Formats: sequence, structure tokens, C-alpha cells
Amino acid sequence: MMAYIVRLIIIFVVVWAAFRLWRALQGPARPGFQGGAKALVRCAHCGTYVPRNEAVMVGEEPYCSPEHRDAAKKGAEQ
Repeated sequence: MMAYIVRLIIIFVVVWAAFRLWRALQGPARPGFQGGAKALVRCAHCGTYVPRNEAVMVGEEPYCSPEHRDAAKKGAEQ
């Protein structure tokens, strides 16, 4: 009976070690997102989030559209 338990433990350890080795050779389990996540910025006028590369920038202030940029400029002049 004792020999049977020892054999089971040895088989379990060998299978576990083989599995770990196989996973290590496969590379990272979850590769990073390859699509390139886009940073979002908040429109200074309405608060809508838009991708940084699509935002209309005035200095450091992002706007979602030229209309909101102009509306913010008019509001600052008054």
C-alpha cells in the first residue's frame, strides 16, 4: 500500500514538472495587447473623452471638435 502511494506521488510530481516546463517553453501566458491602446483625453468644454490623436489641442487643453474649441475661446473672451 505504501509503495502505491509513493508511486502516485512520483507520477504526480513528474506530470506537474512536465506541465510547468511545457508552459515555460510556450512563452508568456497572456501577451500584452498588440493593437496599441489609445490614450483618452477629456474635452475642456463638454467633458467628452476622445482619443488623444483625434483631439483638437490648444496648448495643453484638449477639445473634442473645432466647434468646442471656438466656443471655449468665445466664452473666455466674454
